[in-house]
Amino acid sequence: MNLDTTKEEILQIKLNLITTFKLKNDAVKVNEWEAAARYRDEEKFNKEKLLQLKNEIINEMKNTNHSSDSIEDYVFLQGLLLEFHSAEFYDDCFGEKNMEVIESNIKKYWVLRNQMHQELMRFLNDSYAFLREQMHQFVKEGDEAKGKMVLKSLTVISDLVSKNSKYL
Repeated sequence: MNLDTTKEEILQIKLNLITTFKLKNDAVKVNEWEAAARYRDEEKFNKEKLLQLKNEIINEMKNTNHSSDSIEDYVFLQGLLLEFHSAEFYDDCFGEKNMEVIESNIKKYWVLRNQMHQELMRFLNDSYAFLREQMHQFVKEGDEAKGKMVLKSLTVISDLVSKNSKYL
């Protein structure tokens, strides 16, 4: 999975969704039913593409291990998942007139974001523990070069955890 391409693709699909949604509604207002149906189909196609990308990202996250090389990818994948929330929230709330339903959806997405943050912190803590074990092993073996490399990764993780601990 090319993560840079994925980010661009998600943003492009979200833009396409907004555009086709507006075009569909404009066509409905002027009773252009065939055009509205085409836009609806395009909108459905883009929603399916977003869902497919989201599932790919989730699978990629599940396969990410705790090595120092994968931490940046994991953080980036978490960020990519956040990109889906605005489209999903809008889809859940469009046309809704009941403020309780809208507020419920707002809470749902904040809970999801909080869960994602907790998962990220667990991943970082697990990675930190794994790297500490490696550090001890390299110290025992007298491998200073590998020890310094692991220490650098430990410092990065420690900084991330410290910076985000206020959200825990």
